[in-house]
Amino acid sequence: MRPHRRQAGAIVALAFALLPTAPATAGQREALKHRVRAYSAAYLGGEADVAWSYLSRRCQLKVGRDTFGEVVRAAHERYGSARLRGRVRISSMHRPRARVTYRFTVPALDQVREPWVLQRRAWRVNDC
Repeated sequence: MRPHRRQAGAIVALAFALLPTAPATAGQREALKHRVRAYSAAYLGGEADVAWSYLSRRCQLKVGRDTFGEVVRAAHERYGSARLRGRVRISSMHRPRARVTYRFTVPALDQVREPWVLQRRAWRVNDC
C-alpha cells in the first residue's frame, strides 16, 4: 500500500530532521559573516537584484521579486545611510541553519537571532 502524499511529505521531513548536523568551522563562520555584511550593504544600498540573490528559496517564493524590490527601494530611501555597527555575532550555527545578530546605526534595523540557511553552497537569509 502506498502512503498518501501528506504522509510521504511528513516522512521526508522527519528524515531530514534526523540527519546529523555538522559543527561549524572557523571558515564557515567567516563565510556567514561575510554574507550578512554583503546582504546588508545590498539591501540598504537599494540593490534589489543583489539582495534578492541572498534570500533563501523559501523567502523568494513567499515574498516575490517585485514586492521585495519595492521593499528594498523603500529601505534605501529611508535608511540608506545606515551602516552596520559593531560585530556580526553568530548566536548559533548548526549546518544547514544559523542564527545571527547584527546591529545598525539605526536601531530599528537591528537583527537579533535572524535565521539564515545554507542553500546551494551559500548562506542565505531565511527571515521572511
